[in-house]
Amino acid sequence: MEKVSVIIPVYNAEPFLRQCLESIVRQTYPALEIILIDDGSEDKSLVICREYALADERIRVLCQMHQGVAAARNRGLAAATGTYLLFVDSDDMIHSCLVEAFAGQMEKSGADLAFCDWRKQAFPEMNGVWRRLSEKRDAEKWELAEGKAAKKWFSFKFRNILCGIGGKMIRRSAIGNLAFDETLLKGEDTFFLYHLFYQEIRMAHLAQAWYLYRSHTASLTHSLQVKNGGCYFNHCRKRRDDVYANGKSASALIWEHNLSATIGNAFIARKAAGDQEGCEFLKREAVSELKQPLFWKLDLVFKVWFISSIFGGPVYGILRRTYLLAQKIFHNGVGKEADRRRADVGILTFHCADNYGAMLQAYALKQYLCDHGIHTEIAAYEPPFMTGRHWWIPYIPQKNGTGRRWRDWICCMYNSFVRWMFNVFQKQDFFRRRANMRNFRRRYLLDTGQKRILFTKRLKRLPYSHYIVGSDQIWNPEITVGLRKAYFGAFENRRKKKVIAYAASLGGAKLSPEYDREFAELLCAVDAISLREAEAVPYVKQFCEKSVEAVLDPVFLLDREQWAQIERCPKRKGYILIYLAEINEALNRYASALSEAKGLPVVKIPGVELFSSKLKGSAGAVDENFEMESVAGPAEFLGLIHNADYVVTNSFHMTAFSIIYRKQFVVFPHTDRSARLRNILRIYGLEDRLYREGQDISIDASIDWKEADRRAGKEKQMSKTFLMKHLEEES
Repeated sequence: MEKVSVIIPVYNAEPFLRQCLESIVRQTYPALEIILIDDGSEDKSLVICREYALADERIRVLCQMHQGVAAARNRGLAAATGTYLLFVDSDDMIHSCLVEAFAGQMEKSGADLAFCDWRKQAFPEMNGVWRRLSEKRDAEKWELAEGKAAKKWFSFKFRNILCGIGGKMIRRSAIGNLAFDETLLKGEDTFFLYHLFYQEIRMAHLAQAWYLYRSHTASLTHSLQVKNGGCYFNHCRKRRDDVYANGKSASALIWEHNLSATIGNAFIARKAAGDQEGCEFLKREAVSELKQPLFWKLDLVFKVWFISSIFGGPVYGILRRTYLLAQKIFHNGVGKEADRRRADVGILTFHCADNYGAMLQAYALKQYLCDHGIHTEIAAYEPPFMTGRHWWIPYIPQKNGTGRRWRDWICCMYNSFVRWMFNVFQKQDFFRRRANMRNFRRRYLLDTGQKRILFTKRLKRLPYSHYIVGSDQIWNPEITVGLRKAYFGAFENRRKKKVIAYAASLGGAKLSPEYDREFAELLCAVDAISLREAEAVPYVKQFCEKSVEAVLDPVFLLDREQWAQIERCPKRKGYILIYLAEINEALNRYASALSEAKGLPVVKIPGVELFSSKLKGSAGAVDENFEMESVAGPAEFLGLIHNADYVVTNSFHMTAFSIIYRKQFVVFPHTDRSARLRNILRIYGLEDRLYREGQDISIDASIDWKEADRRAGKEKQMSKTFLMKHLEEES
């Protein structure tokens, strides 16, 4: 049994120190070393520490002149002899089984750091809550992360928990020579953990609130000493700027949010304490943040709270209730542990199809929810009819009439044969493209340890309480070989509480009449419905009494800087990029003419139309002049768009990313699926980018991107609100 050193810095903690120590000495794990560091307390804290040391030989008391909590923790680090170190604040309490749970999990999994959820508790009820909590020991629920996933936990998923050292058990060998910055009066533990996570450690999270954080005036006043605390703000700015310089804009925004939130909360506390000097200092810090461009990229609700709380005077009191309601809806709370109010979510979508749009929309939905603190996974449902789609499995026609159906079957199998032969002839390019697809799926879509599910009946084992079905054409029977129960959430699962359809698509405005009855029955399993195409809303509404909304495709939930974090850009620049969802000779001719006019080469990403063009021999002369980019996976797909001068396409997702990356582009209509193209162009006010035969269209026509973003802003907010509203824990 490995020794655990519990490090507790003590400063003027007389009112609550006994409760803290009782929760430590009553731990079920016997191999403890309890180190109390008295930081020059002016009350009877040292007397209490020595009293407990006489009664329990596991306790050691160290004394020093008042130097601050960072120096006290460093003293504890130097004195500790345990394999694992647990940090506890002197005014908090822990579950009686916490040390045993942490040590057991770290020994079992090899984790370098273990932590649990925390519960904020007022002073009077603290002891009673601890007793009730320690009387029972619920089944432990653990999850693991390491490397980049652990960094995301620190920056996004558990940022409210991992901003403090209290309740964290760390392997001594992982700390090495790392120490707390003694120049900081506040936030020294946040930066300590930041440097620890930079080493890409392995982490374990216990999903139980076994750490009781005490909320009281003395703690708040002490923690918000700001007269000489500018060093903390400067450290935050330095970390923010370093992260941003490394291209991690999303993490930089988190640092900016935390810095601004600290300034705002500190100002409110100092104002309540009547500290005029401290308020003036914080106002100057706030003005500095208002000059920072990253601040203006934060959510509107937060910006209103920040500005009104510091500069609004009486206005803040009026806006406070509105702000609290908005933070509950949009999950933008400052200093709140809102993560625990959210449900665990599983996404059922086309992540296993080798298709750029299918994989990128799956990534966007998962990433957006994870960034907002919602534990989300893409369910590893990979049925045979979807796995590898777009490279070997044919599209099987459904219910098109007996005679025509047989002709379609023959044509389908012939096209598939040509596709298989084409892949064989591609040799290395084919396998490199497949490898890039698989690597993206493993790195960004599925979590380590997820088991593939091939059949619907196995979905009953999934652990999620909430399911999001979509986006993409999950309700298009031509894609899914008939309507599938899984993509409606119509399967048995005792943990399932709610099914949400987000940006689901029929592939058009409606389905064939043969599917109406089956479609209506399956819709009964969906609790909240949203569609990607507004044109399909009236059709779906006739089959259910639920509200049906039109929302944006998930790729629009992330901004350009977030997409840039996962892209892989080619070395070359200066080209025209084309990508076709179906064969279009007019598009090829347009791209060829544009190439001659601009003196730029044409780079073509092979799409579904490639196989048909090879089969029919159409546009062959034009294709010979194009450079084929045959090995691109989703990350390379984004990089090609990023570096392109012009984009010409009839693909929805290529159009979407042309808008996100703010490219000069032209869209050609699709034979069967132009509705979604027209819809997204209408939302952004870019209808003039749609090619119409006989009408002159200039790809160089200037685009007012600010106006486009303004027009789409309402749609984006509605889409985000739909998700958050339906993912709230049900009372």
